[in-house]
Amino acid sequence: MALWLMLMYVLVGTCYYIHGCEDLQIRVASLEAAVQQQNATILTLLAAISEQTNAAKDMEDLKQEVDALRRKGDNVRGRRQTEAFGFTAYHDREEALNKGDTLKFSRTLYNANSMYNPDTGVVTIPLDGTYIFSVTIEHWQTQELRCYLLVNGANMIDVIIYPDGKSTQSSNTAVLGLNVGSTVRVTCDQGNVFGADGFRGTTFSGVYLYGF
Repeated sequence: MALWLMLMYVLVGTCYYIHGCEDLQIRVASLEAAVQQQNATILTLLAAISEQTNAAKDMEDLKQEVDALRRKGDNVRGRRQTEAFGFTAYHDREEALNKGDTLKFSRTLYNANSMYNPDTGVVTIPLDGTYIFSVTIEHWQTQELRCYLLVNGANMIDVIIYPDGKSTQSSNTAVLGLNVGSTVRVTCDQGNVFGADGFRGTTFSGVYLYGF
């Protein structure tokens, strides 16, 4: 009888021990799962923080690029304003010309940065680049009159009128690549040209288009 009771006590104690171990293992497994979940949450948060940091850096880089483009645009606008060259001038009187005379278009309607000198009739090229020029002459009582657009003394284009008692106007245009310091002028053969404030039919225009 005593032996049997002892065996019962041993069996009962073993059972309690085994159940206690099982409970402990369950708790440990639950804690490990919780730790893994927290680690995963921490990794997710770190990834989100990294993305936000990268996004902030990208935004700062973009802001710097925009600022650089804005400064570049301001510089280009400022340069364009300082590099604006162009003119339109007209002849305000009737004039008899001798061969080789420079035709002085004495009145200017527009003369950005004093590109054209109305006192001499000469354009001095301010920048290397591409320019466009237009020449128009008019009269009604003159012999045949031919005028020339000269660059550094060399003829580029001709303008000719032959009124024969009728008002006649003729013009020509040239696009030219010119170097700084070059001179442009209009000269004529012997004859007459007409101009007036009330009739601006004899004109000379030019403008700087772009550099090269």
